[in-house]
Amino acid sequence: MFQSTHMREFVFTLSYERGVDTLVDAFIDHPDVKALSTTCVATAEHMWRVDNLLGPESALDRIEELFVDESRCNECHAVSCDTERSYEVLDRAPTYRVLYTHRREIRGCHSIPYLTVEHVGSGVLFETERTGHTYEWTVLMPDDTGVGGLYDAVNAELRDGVTLNLEHVRGHQGWRAETLTATELSHDQRNAIKAAVAHGYYETPRECTITELSERLDVARSTLQYRLQRAESQLFAAVVDEMP
Repeated sequence: MFQSTHMREFVFTLSYERGVDTLVDAFIDHPDVKALSTTCVATAEHMWRVDNLLGPESALDRIEELFVDESRCNECHAVSCDTERSYEVLDRAPTYRVLYTHRREIRGCHSIPYLTVEHVGSGVLFETERTGHTYEWTVLMPDDTGVGGLYDAVNAELRDGVTLNLEHVRGHQGWRAETLTATELSHDQRNAIKAAVAHGYYETPRECTITELSERLDVARSTLQYRLQRAESQLFAAVVDEMP
């Protein structure tokens, strides 16, 4: 007989001071870079994940170099562990990278994936987002599991200069349904779209003209118009492809 399982989402946000972690420092130095996981699954022995890095090319080159360094742990919030790990670049373009990670023997890892599996068990999904000084983990877990013990376990292991915040999410967030579409846009296109939305360019009536927006961004009007048109065309095409 089929039994329905109710799921809950919790967001664990780790905030780092500068100097605590070299990879975080690179994100702090490049606040326009964002890392989003499209897949992150862990068992008691293994962890697999795929991350999209979005941002300008020079910043991504530096962050990718640190990300795939097998001598360091990208997940540990305490001291770095000695678990076996391997990385592969699945896709690369000037303004994005797609990186695959496989970690073995994660029992020795001081990380949210291992501690979640230890306290909650299997059947847990993770999303992550890195930007600036924060590393955010969204955990989807069965409703009948307690999150208090997990929070205490993570909080007890934090290294100096790292703080933890826990939030209960009400309603599911789509699990990065937009991520694959976002990777198709260039860094300049994403900035143009974000600015246009922020300044009311798409409101009715419009709160900002293309000329005013180009002046705010210090970009030629024709260049901005081209970026918006290309971004809109790609986004609309992606939406249509998803329609039944």
